[in-house]
Amino acid sequence: MPRSEKPIDMTRGPVAKFAAELRELRRAVGTPTYRQMAQQANYSITVLSQAASGATMPPWPVVMAFVGACGGDRVEWDQRWHAMRRDQAIHDAVATHSPPGEPVSSGTFQAVRDAQDRQINDSPQQAAPASLKVFVLDDHELLRYAVRMLLESEPDIEVIGEAATAAEAIARIPALKPDVAILDIRLPDGDGISVCREVRSFMEPPPACLMLTSYSDDDALFGAIMAGAAGYMLKQVSSESLLKAVRTVAAGGSLLDSTLTTSVIDRLRDQGELADPRYAQLSPQERRVLDCIADGLTNRQIGERLYLSKNTVKNYVSSVLRKLGVERRTAAAVYGASRRKDTA
Repeated sequence: MPRSEKPIDMTRGPVAKFAAELRELRRAVGTPTYRQMAQQANYSITVLSQAASGATMPPWPVVMAFVGACGGDRVEWDQRWHAMRRDQAIHDAVATHSPPGEPVSSGTFQAVRDAQDRQINDSPQQAAPASLKVFVLDDHELLRYAVRMLLESEPDIEVIGEAATAAEAIARIPALKPDVAILDIRLPDGDGISVCREVRSFMEPPPACLMLTSYSDDDALFGAIMAGAAGYMLKQVSSESLLKAVRTVAAGGSLLDSTLTTSVIDRLRDQGELADPRYAQLSPQERRVLDCIADGLTNRQIGERLYLSKNTVKNYVSSVLRKLGVERRTAAAVYGASRRKDTA
């Protein structure tokens, strides 16, 4: 991991030093106003100014937007940001063992960092675990910011882009290729269901689309399922539930808010989407796989429950979808849930 050339100021910490470097970058290009930078970076004035305040660790996308608005080298600043995160983690660890009220000793900090370097150099090199790449679509800037902060607090999740309109999302999602797209349903120029249908129709592989809305609308839920959404949740969900949902749909699972599914199941049945003759075509093992899909399990979890290999589970899932005549895993999950309701 590259280091900054200048020594770390232990009186304030690596985050504060990094923020000072961002302010120096801004001054080097003539100190553009934050309004000008916000217009160019498509971020709010508040978010950009907070990145350079040193009060909290700035998220990677915000830093890249700040650097881009100032004409900085993104590769260089990407390295600086990762080095800063590492140094701040060391700083915090050293601080927990320092006497209360005393600043972190620069000598102690350096000794810990050097020891960590030796450990890294002496250990077999392993590839870093891949992060889940997430895109956020919502017309409310404050909510986008809150979701981004929540997701990026997790070491295995990275927010690679965001949008406030359907048009922006349709243009950006294919270029960024996220693993998961969190989509608001009601937008100024359209709806997230259309975005889901659009990006899933021409992207390969398509992102898992997680609908996040304020409205418990049966029509919207029905439309989301038919568009291929992997999950549908209300914005009142807890932070823990949202994080779990992102990881679930990224792993191939499906997730629906349990309070919304009953009427949609009835609607699918009324329209003939869940006709029983198709269920009769399923083998006993395929029916067990369908039950797992209805539980929202991923292929890996299905394999663990049924003692099947990953490839075998994948083949069973494909066969279940084909025999039921549905294209999306989520539609199969609703079908499986309706079977339970009928036989209960």
